[in-house]
Amino acid sequence: MQNEISNKDYLGILIQSLNKKIVVLDKILVENAKQSEIIAAEKFDFDKFDEVYAEKENLINELKLLDNGFEKVYNRVKEILDVDRELYKNEIKAMQDLIRIIISKAADVEVSEKRNHEAMTAKNVMLKKQVKTVKLTNKAAAEYYQTMNKLKVVEPQFMDKKK
Repeated sequence: MQNEISNKDYLGILIQSLNKKIVVLDKILVENAKQSEIIAAEKFDFDKFDEVYAEKENLINELKLLDNGFEKVYNRVKEILDVDRELYKNEIKAMQDLIRIIISKAADVEVSEKRNHEAMTAKNVMLKKQVKTVKLTNKAAAEYYQTMNKLKVVEPQFMDKKK
């Protein structure tokens, strides 16, 4: 009886882990939406972009931890689930449903990541063009001022070379 309780506890931990993974994937989707807004804005805010990027990195690390923990717990109960499948059918069904949701959300994350990547690539090209335009404008202005400064210097027209 003690073994059955601990197996149910393990299955509860697996279900809890899957639920946490859904929450983290939802948070990543929110961060992707923020990132998309930053990219689409007329003036690109590098600081906000870095903040969102750092938050996404933390969430991805959290996902990795959840996956590793899930895998370790699953390896403990894997054989039991194969043997007593009927006994744990409700928990197995719940996990299957959660895994379907996770797969769907993971696909949404992947699509939004790809969309953001393409938008960032286009934004990068635009920013490079703006930098090039500013550099060319500054160079033209500097050359203009140099030319104008040379024009102000008037060489003496008549000079008595006798002494």
